[in-house]
Amino acid sequence: MKVLVCPLHRGAELTYSQEKKYFSCVACKRKFEIKEFAGQEIADFLIDKKEVNKGFRGIEGRLLRIAQSAPFKRQIETGKSVLDIGCGDNPRGNINMDCYIPDRIPQNFVLADAEYPPLKERSVDIVLSNYVLEHTLDPAGFIRNACSIAKEKVEIITDNSEWIGDIFFRLWGAGRIFHEEHYYKWSREYLRNLLKKLKLADHRVYLANLSTNPLVNLFSVLGKVPRAGNFFYRDLIADIRIN
Repeated sequence: MKVLVCPLHRGAELTYSQEKKYFSCVACKRKFEIKEFAGQEIADFLIDKKEVNKGFRGIEGRLLRIAQSAPFKRQIETGKSVLDIGCGDNPRGNINMDCYIPDRIPQNFVLADAEYPPLKERSVDIVLSNYVLEHTLDPAGFIRNACSIAKEKVEIITDNSEWIGDIFFRLWGAGRIFHEEHYYKWSREYLRNLLKKLKLADHRVYLANLSTNPLVNLFSVLGKVPRAGNFFYRDLIADIRIN
């Protein structure tokens, strides 16, 4: 209750009915039910009331799964309040949020859309988001909301659309960039330009390989090759500092 707010009226408070098990916005009177999944109660803040699928998105194709691998579980500062938007099955936050129900429901899980986060402004220290940006219809709005929630920093990780592996899979006719839920593809230049347009002056956008696949990471040694170095990095990271 200290950090939750109506996702459509983020300046409005919520009331909580313990008897009927729902949150209610004092501005729009919209009710957000508390539902039970796998024996756990979860607050449902989804705007689009589609059927909720349990389990995170899978990747079709054995070769693509091998190349994708699992990302390293990047360490975050201890003693901080952290919101993980799009946590999936690899949650890293004190508060974790996704529009799907993970197989293992993490602590303080909230069911919500990434573009309509039900959290107050400046309510957590750090906002993290792994491989969500490419799923958003309004990436500028998503970044703006994430930055309004964070007190210290926002870290966004997405696919580097210039990675040689993605180019191969596009030529092959499959891949992450052509996933049916991917609406935009990103390069370092595109993401930098968007952050500048949003007037987020204190930011750094860089390329990395976060895969646990050693072959994918081996390519990163070629990242310093002039002009062609971008092709050897799988991931794109934006580190935004909140002033």
